[in-house]
Amino acid sequence: MKSWTWTSQLRAAAVGVGRDAGQDIVKSYLARRRQNGNQLRPVISNLNLYNHTLTPQEKLILRVTRLFGECESAAPPEYLAEVGNYIAAGRKPRPSRRR
Repeated sequence: MKSWTWTSQLRAAAVGVGRDAGQDIVKSYLARRRQNGNQLRPVISNLNLYNHTLTPQEKLILRVTRLFGECESAAPPEYLAEVGNYIAAGRKPRPSRRR
């Protein structure tokens, strides 16, 4: 099914089709999305989009990118470096502020 069909089914389920029917539609959607992701992962890895072997952190960044619905093949090479900079900045200890 096309994504717009799933979206309209999910909306209809949320509006009042019934709790059990809505949960079944959501479970079916998530299972199909998981299946599509599992099928896509080997294809993307065989494309060799990056000039180096990806580190575990870079793989995780791309996985989260896919979870947010973005296409990792369209991400520029600087994307991984920029997200890595934000992660590194978040790990640095912050100076304590006195009131």
